[in-house]
Amino acid sequence: MFNNSKDTVQEIKKTYNILEILNLKSQKKNVLIMSYLWFAAGFCFYGLILNIEHLGGNLFIDTIVTFGGEAMSELLSGYMADHFGRVKVLEVCGFMGGFGFIAYEFLSPEYATLKTVLIFVSSFGFSGVFNLLFIYTPELFPTSIRSTVTGAVYFISRIGALIVPSVVSLVPRANLTFGLVSIFGAYLCFQLKETLGEDILDDVPENLHQLSFLSTHKIARGDTSMTVKTMISDRYFYSEDYNKKSGLL
Repeated sequence: MFNNSKDTVQEIKKTYNILEILNLKSQKKNVLIMSYLWFAAGFCFYGLILNIEHLGGNLFIDTIVTFGGEAMSELLSGYMADHFGRVKVLEVCGFMGGFGFIAYEFLSPEYATLKTVLIFVSSFGFSGVFNLLFIYTPELFPTSIRSTVTGAVYFISRIGALIVPSVVSLVPRANLTFGLVSIFGAYLCFQLKETLGEDILDDVPENLHQLSFLSTHKIARGDTSMTVKTMISDRYFYSEDYNKKSGLL
C-alpha cells in the first residue's frame, strides 16, 4: 500500500510552464493581477527616477528627496507588512505613489515645498510596492509554480521600465500617466488574498485535490499506525480548502 501510494503521488506531481499556469482556474486571476502590479512597479518607480529632471523644481533637492523616500521605504515597508499585512500595505503604497504624482501634476509652481513633499510621498509609495512584491509574490503562489511565475512577472516589470523613456519623452503629462497606472494597481490589490501568517501550498489546488483520497489510507507498521498524508504537505490537509472538499466544514 505504501509503495503504491507513493508512486501515485509521484505520478500526479508535475511542473508547469507559464501557459499551463494561465489555464489553471485557481491561479489565472492571481497571475494576471501580479503581472500588472509588477509592470506598474517597474513603470512607475523608474518613471519617477527618469522624470526627476522634468519635474520643474530644484534638481539637486528633488534627487535627494526621491532617494530619501526610497531609503525610508526600504526601512519601513517590510516592518509595516509584518504588522498590517502584505495586501493592505501594497494598497496604501500604491495609492500613495499614484496620489503624489497626480497631485504634483496639478499644483502650480508657487507650491514648491508641497510639491517636494509629494515627490517624497511618491518615492516612498513606489519603492514600497517594489519591495513588497518581492515578499508577497513567493508567498502567493504554490511551490510547484513559484519560480516560473516569479521569473515571468519580473520580466514584465523590466518591460515596464523599458518603455519609461518613451513615455517621458512623448506623453505631455507623464506624471498623470504614472499616477493613474499606480492607483489602478492599488485597486487591483483588493482582489488578492492576504498571505501574512498563512501556510504555503506545495502544489496548485487542481493537483492537490487529486491527492486528498490518500489521506484516508492507513499503513500498519508494527504497532504504529501511519497515514499516507505525511508524504504530502500537511498544510494542505489542514487547510480550509481541503476541509471543505472532505465535508469537514
